[in-house]
Amino acid sequence: MELTHTETKTTEGDFKKLISLAITGDTILLYEGKRDGWRPHPQGVVIRIGNKFLLNGEELLYEGKWNDWHSHAQGVVIRIGNQFLLNGKELLYEGKCDDWYSYPQGVVIRIGKKFLLNGKELLYEGEWDAWCSHPQGVVIRIGNQLLLNGKELLYEGKWDAWYPHVQGVVIRIGSQLLLNGKELLYEGNWDAWCPHAQGVVIRIGGQFLLYVYKAPKK
Repeated sequence: MELTHTETKTTEGDFKKLISLAITGDTILLYEGKRDGWRPHPQGVVIRIGNKFLLNGEELLYEGKWNDWHSHAQGVVIRIGNQFLLNGKELLYEGKCDDWYSYPQGVVIRIGKKFLLNGKELLYEGEWDAWCSHPQGVVIRIGNQLLLNGKELLYEGKWDAWYPHVQGVVIRIGSQLLLNGKELLYEGNWDAWCPHAQGVVIRIGGQFLLYVYKAPKK
């Protein structure tokens, strides 16, 4: 990985070191190369090549069969049948599931109108048009409102796409990616994008670039 400052200074190092050196607007090259799939990870990106799941294309997190998967703070959650396994080993949940997402403490399981942490703890129950997991529960979209656990309003207004972020939600409007519809994280072209705890990951061709955002100190 390498860090490019706004003044184009470049240095090499591990992810935590690079983040500690970075300022808002810097970019970190997380990975460059082939992939069959990818997801953001707190320490970069998980790259899937065949049945291998690699952190930043280097560290092997899991290798083997899978039906579905999501990245997780401790690696990857692998779904095989009705089992949800952390790194293919630790059983997080087994049973019925209509939909699911990874969560810092396991997985969020949707069964009908119920959203359950590891199939047990109720996070939200009710109507929804779309949803996704969030570090503090679930983001529920009802109309043009994005609500944390169906209660706290994170954003209301127009959007072309949205994803949860540790500090709220990232709203895409045209070529702009805006934190909570206000703070500009990135503007420009991309082939794919996804929020990251440290900003936003932009994929252009085979490059995965983290555009760093650090909230101003209050």
